Amino acid sequence: MVRLQGHHNFRMRLVLATLSGRPVRIDKIRQRPSPGGGDVVVPSDAPEDHTGLLDYEVSFLRLLEKVTNGSTVEISYSGTALIYRPGVIVGGKVEHACPTSRAIGYFLEPLIALSPFCKTPLTATLTGVTNNNIDVGVDVLRTVTLPVLRRFLPESTASAGLQVPLELKIDRRGLQPAGGGAVTFRCPTVRCLVSPSTLSTVAAPIGDGGRPGAPVPAHAVFATPVAGAGAVRRAVRRVRGVAYAARVAPAIAGRIADAARAVLTRFLPDVYVYLDVARGAEAGLSPGYGCALVAESLGRHLHGAECAAQPRRREVGGAVGDGDGGGAGGVGVDADGAKRRKIELERDDGEVVGQGDGGEDREVSDGDASDGDSVADGAGAKTLDELLAATHTYATPEDLGVRCARLLLSEIQRGGCIDTTSQWLVMLMMALGPEGDATKVRIAGGGELGSFLVQHLRDIKEFLGVEFRIVREEGEIVLTCAGSGYVNVNKSVA
Repeated sequence: MVRLQGHHNFRMRLVLATLSGRPVRIDKIRQRPSPGGGDVVVPSDAPEDHTGLLDYEVSFLRLLEKVTNGSTVEISYSGTALIYRPGVIVGGKVEHACPTSRAIGYFLEPLIALSPFCKTPLTATLTGVTNNNIDVGVDVLRTVTLPVLRRFLPESTASAGLQVPLELKIDRRGLQPAGGGAVTFRCPTVRCLVSPSTLSTVAAPIGDGGRPGAPVPAHAVFATPVAGAGAVRRAVRRVRGVAYAARVAPAIAGRIADAARAVLTRFLPDVYVYLDVARGAEAGLSPGYGCALVAESLGRHLHGAECAAQPRRREVGGAVGDGDGGGAGGVGVDADGAKRRKIELERDDGEVVGQGDGGEDREVSDGDASDGDSVADGAGAKTLDELLAATHTYATPEDLGVRCARLLLSEIQRGGCIDTTSQWLVMLMMALGPEGDATKVRIAGGGELGSFLVQHLRDIKEFLGVEFRIVREEGEIVLTCAGSGYVNVNKSVA
């Protein structure tokens, strides 16, 4: 049994335990030091009445029980420790209601990693909040994450008669606080993954003798080995996006799209932002609006960015209440919902929760500071509630569109061949790849890996026994590993 501590990387650790079939025990989940002394435990970043597992983490455990057969979960009375014994990943048709404290992306990300290894093709319907500023939105998952996963699946999978296509369909928009959205995720099953270097060829980027269109190995998608590779990776060929609005004036979506295009067309002409105005039952239960953009480079690398309307908050009698700057379109949050969000908006696995005006990532501190909600931003620590109020509030829809476009430009400037939101998935698929096949990926990190990725690599070594070789080249990080030869034994079970 693998023994771990803390609530960080909670989802990814359970995914690795499910794939490897090894039981795991996680202790000291937001456990506070004993008032009478004793052992020093991990400081909590949640209030006293929320020590231990939170509602969305319990909901994720229930989702794992639906996707698998024979899994058992034992939770201590205080909720600060659990034992998870994985079963067979059966897949099939799954329906799950996600709590509004987190977006659907929180539950969909680990499901994407497990779905290719199910016994039967997975068709999952998730309901809840589709877009917020904490978790990855469903638009970025559909346009950025799924294409990355598709490169590791055999080409014959999609053409198999009994298989379902790899797709994510947004049935309804659901914004905070009430949610009401719904998505349907489908994924085929595979016996084993393929190395990205064995995929079909892609068009060569400009710079290979000045002649685009020459075939090159598809592994260039992850690490372009040609001269001037840095310029090729950052050279964007087109930008696509969607501006959505629900239960607000339809003109707001057009205003967001125009503002985003005005920023991006200074750099390239091929920019198109679609409008998605939800009406009636497709608009969910709460008003709101937002934008998601995706850039495709000459090397076929995808980078995404997104923003959602977030009302300003202020302290009212010691509790979090609605601010006067709720944003255009009448978007607001009830007092109970705002208070709940203040408690539960912390990132459990130390991932990026927001981005500052200069584009720097802000990550939840993994240190031993007593304020677990503190966020590093270069100018001093801030709580998540202060970060939301300062960063994700937009006086007009135009401000939101400009902000989303600048976040996309910042993501492109960081470089790398993989979007920030998909790095963990690529590392996991590389570790599960064909045995002995060396796969290389180039990511952006400013010369350093974040705490979430570092812990993710350590967990991969603990559960799968795969080590990564890390080198720095041209201000970027290149990771190389040999696959473990993982085989989907669930598919052969009668």
